[in-house]
Amino acid sequence: MVSKKFNKIKNIVKNLFELPPNYMFFIKIFLLNILFFAFLRAIFMLNFIELLKEIPAIEILKSFLIGIRLDIYVINYSLTIFFLVACFPLIKPLHFFKIEKIVVAIMTILFCFIYFVHLLNIEFFKIDYSHINYTAIEYAKSSNTALFMAVKKYHLFRYIFINLILMIFYIFLLKKFVLKKGLKTKNEKFHFNYNLIKNIFLYFIFSFLIFLGIRGGLSTGIMEWGTAFFSEYDIINQATLNPLFNFSKDVYYVKKNNDGKNYKYFKDIQEAINLVQNIALSDMEKDNIKNLEYPFFRLTKRIGEEKNYNIVILLMESMSAEMLGVFGNNLGLSPNFDKLAEKGILFTNFYSNGHRTNIGISSTLCSYIPLVGNSIMSRVEGQQYIPSIASILKEKGYSTIFIYGGDLKFDNMFGFLKQKGFEKVIGVNDFDDDKILNKWGASDEYLFERTIKEIDELASLDNPFFTMALSLTNHPPYTIPDTDFGERIKTNSEFNDSYNTFKYMDYSLGEFFNEIEKKDYFENTVFIILGDHGKSFHYDTEFDYRKSFVPCLIYAPKIFPKPSKNDKISSQIDIAPTIFDILNMTIESSFFGRSLFEKNFFEKDFAIIVSGNYLGFIKKGFFYFSKIGKTGKLHKLRDFSFTNYKDAYANLFEEMKKEVYAFSEVSFHIFKTKKIADKKS
Repeated sequence: MVSKKFNKIKNIVKNLFELPPNYMFFIKIFLLNILFFAFLRAIFMLNFIELLKEIPAIEILKSFLIGIRLDIYVINYSLTIFFLVACFPLIKPLHFFKIEKIVVAIMTILFCFIYFVHLLNIEFFKIDYSHINYTAIEYAKSSNTALFMAVKKYHLFRYIFINLILMIFYIFLLKKFVLKKGLKTKNEKFHFNYNLIKNIFLYFIFSFLIFLGIRGGLSTGIMEWGTAFFSEYDIINQATLNPLFNFSKDVYYVKKNNDGKNYKYFKDIQEAINLVQNIALSDMEKDNIKNLEYPFFRLTKRIGEEKNYNIVILLMESMSAEMLGVFGNNLGLSPNFDKLAEKGILFTNFYSNGHRTNIGISSTLCSYIPLVGNSIMSRVEGQQYIPSIASILKEKGYSTIFIYGGDLKFDNMFGFLKQKGFEKVIGVNDFDDDKILNKWGASDEYLFERTIKEIDELASLDNPFFTMALSLTNHPPYTIPDTDFGERIKTNSEFNDSYNTFKYMDYSLGEFFNEIEKKDYFENTVFIILGDHGKSFHYDTEFDYRKSFVPCLIYAPKIFPKPSKNDKISSQIDIAPTIFDILNMTIESSFFGRSLFEKNFFEKDFAIIVSGNYLGFIKKGFFYFSKIGKTGKLHKLRDFSFTNYKDAYANLFEEMKKEVYAFSEVSFHIFKTKKIADKKS
């Protein structure tokens, strides 16, 4: 009797913890595809074996391990619909196993196609040094072109044969290790017992795990192509990147942004290129364009000895110029910045090129005009060679480091920064838990504390350094740590919390300079402080350039002993050229901006602002803006009546409209066609 009860309890416990056959089926299918994706990654590497000879084995191993995350994305997407149907608890009484063979056949055909695309991708990569992307769809629009490329260039029949061998092996393993029980379940009557409850629980758990695999985790940032870019060796990063992952992301962003088709102003892109060259490049730079296929990649020559100053950029979250005392604010939010401004070079007509941090990073780092829609950081074409401050200085022998207290996966930050020349990238996982303020990450005082620590280590080396730090505390939900940063601001304004967070940010900045000015390397270091973008404090216009009005301060009292203010219209794209002017370096770049110290800067000073589906352009004391495809408006700067001068200054209106669309279309064109820079030159 006791033995029967014991066995019954044993069976119940076993039943509770034993996975049903349909779940085991999908687990085995999942693992089988993990194995095959690893095999396909190995085939890819074998095709580029010459490039792998000098690469450490540990880097190759990491490629396989990190690549699993991107493989899971593709596998989970492929299996989702089958899983949701086959494992739905209420379907079990309907004897789903009766259509098991049909389901398995469809899944096998699907993965046969996926593997075939992986194989064709090898040839696609050889031609374009890029994984398969939206271009493949454009090729397919022409049946003749698609057929020619498939047969002649992609060795279609060779890969059909290889894929056939793969699928024979796949079906063999499928039958031997997966289909022993398959999707079949016991033919039991439908009633609410512990089996049903268990299946409901499992259904939600597995659905959640599938979602996590597709998203890439629970962090604030979703998985992007940058997940694969962990190595200093680009071919390893490319081997890690799953081609179908790359393709799906590219198609998503093309469709989301309509691929620029809604804002064509120029019938001939060369006309737009010529116009932008005349505005952005000097005559000498135009003469130094080596390859006309890359219309902005040129040599900028400088005479004399190069300087080896250290460079530190502090990109401050939502640092609106109108919140600073030096710009007339009387709330006392910025005593430390105001004090620094008294000893530095302050640019009083400076703008961010967008309203998001990802644009602030790419515009500052790469001097690149933002694209309408998603930033270049997240788009698949962002993998191409785009000269940046970090990449150029790294080639010049500088140590390079980026420091941020937040999630590096957010907006694909990590991969983009690594690929653009930063040897070391620090994020939220590099801070102790007690330093984490809220969901965004570590507070500003700890960010700057860590920045000093990292700079101290760099300064102990023989070579100069480039450091870029990004603050984050001055961001909703405006959480401030328990720090004595002075008397709190108390107003009835809806922005009161924002004011206090701004003051805390300024306090942290002050503490940073109080400490770093004691260091030996301070005298040989150029600090550049600017906002990543501003904050909207107004509701009186549909496109507010004041949200882009941010400070830019060059602070190096020993190098630039004479303080000054400069009211040139300028923006973040001017930072990179300015740095190389300060360093007196001859460089190759594709920068759209100009040095803030250029003698003829005033002749062509301008600022471009891109936000969502709006384009903005500032020059000659006017602000033009337009929603993509709309007529647009023309306002005078600092005239907050927002009178539309479109008709009163009709020629200027058309001129500014033409110029901003030229910049926008050119930046989009050379980005999509991968003609920003010729890495081989």
